Amino acid sequence: MKLLFDVDGVVADTRQALLDAAEIEKDPDPKQWDLVKTLSGDEKDRAIEVMNDHNFWVNLPLKDGAKKAIRLLRAAGHEIVWVTSPWKSCFGWDTARRIWIREHFGEDSVITTRDKYHVDGDVFIDDKVDNVEKWRKTHPGKKAFIFDAPSNQDYTGAPRFSWDKVEKLL
Repeated sequence: MKLLFDVDGVVADTRQALLDAAEIEKDPDPKQWDLVKTLSGDEKDRAIEVMNDHNFWVNLPLKDGAKKAIRLLRAAGHEIVWVTSPWKSCFGWDTARRIWIREHFGEDSVITTRDKYHVDGDVFIDDKVDNVEKWRKTHPGKKAFIFDAPSNQDYTGAPRFSWDKVEKLL
């Protein structure tokens, strides 16, 4: 099967990395998907400055269990495609993203788009409800999962996925 994975919030712990890099002590609203929208004043300015530096994107930490799970999926014969939304104001973001994926997963089959529903595959996994909903509507009969996160706990429109439940895809 062709498995489509989001990157930020799914395999990369982008939220915590941003909080740390921007020196923000506490996540103001973990239930809000867009961390930047929850920030104000100086914190928001620092966060945007951090995300405008390509080094931030190259040095993101992995989510626990992601690397092992992707290895298992590949060993089972599945094709992995990374479908990711760009941070447009960061010069060099696309290169940084590809370097990060190559470093952690050994390849860079990457599709960069804000409109992820245009990308066809057998399975789609994202942590953003809007992306999952649009993909499901565009690809009826195919599987979409919501990657379990504090920001999507109220969503019941797709099955939940986390790295400790990778057997759902095997």
